[in-house]
Amino acid sequence: MHILIAIVGIVAAAAFWYWRMKAVAEVAGEIGDAAGRLRGKINRARFRRKVEGSTLTGIDDPRLGAAVMLVSLVEAGRPMTREDEAIIARWLRDVAEEEEPEEAITFARWACREVVDVNEVQRRLAPLFRNRLGAEERAQLVEVAASLSRPAVEAPAQADALRRLRNTLVPDAGADPTR
Repeated sequence: MHILIAIVGIVAAAAFWYWRMKAVAEVAGEIGDAAGRLRGKINRARFRRKVEGSTLTGIDDPRLGAAVMLVSLVEAGRPMTREDEAIIARWLRDVAEEEEPEEAITFARWACREVVDVNEVQRRLAPLFRNRLGAEERAQLVEVAASLSRPAVEAPAQADALRRLRNTLVPDAGADPTR
């Protein structure tokens, strides 16, 4: 009888330790999976940043850049409407003297699907605007952007992007509380 109890004890101990090792292996596997997912997320972010950069790097015309900036700003707060498109097209035609504003808006919508972050659009296009536009032209761009944006309560991300755009392109106006 005591041999039977010893055998049952050994089998129970082996089962206990087998279960413990299996649990440790599962935890190690989950940690490995989490590390793999994290590495994949980092690689995707790196790739996304390269893609975003390449989409915006090719823009060397400030009128096309303005179209991308305006569409990106509008879409930061809400889906773009036909009225928004008409305002942007009219501004591009009348103020920026773009010959084909509809084509510029079509490109801008595509670019905004590729680069979803309005902050990245601003960061990439601000040097183009500073180098190629005069102070009055930059102020006009900020003015039309402000006319397209919603109140800060309705679209805080859009209001923040507009504030950053104003501070980047028209730094004197950023200090002026009336603008």
